[in-house]
Amino acid sequence: MLTKIVARLKAILPTTVNVVPYGSSLPPAPYVVVRSSASEIAGFTNWNIIVHYPPGAQTFLEDMTHGNIATALDYYEVEDRHGNLNKLYPHRRPRGILPPSDDKTISMEQVYRMPGIQP
Repeated sequence: MLTKIVARLKAILPTTVNVVPYGSSLPPAPYVVVRSSASEIAGFTNWNIIVHYPPGAQTFLEDMTHGNIATALDYYEVEDRHGNLNKLYPHRRPRGILPPSDDKTISMEQVYRMPGIQP
């Protein structure tokens, strides 16, 4: 499922924004990291979408997080490798800019929840 979400973002987002799965080498900013995490509800997986921009680019960061990411992933339906249809549901909207990352970028995180998939 990770590769399908990454592919969806790469297809929708501007080509100036790199999209990578969690654990990959980080490209220069701006970039988006996609990772799965355990949900507090059994049988669900959270998908964390973390958007990174250079310091001073808050407007672009907010536009990307609230606009492009939401357009690409809100209620996105995709089949898993077994042919089951799954849907991403917005779970937690961004609540502000996160503290600077190790690479000195600023970021915002949006969380989606998908039923029936184990990370």
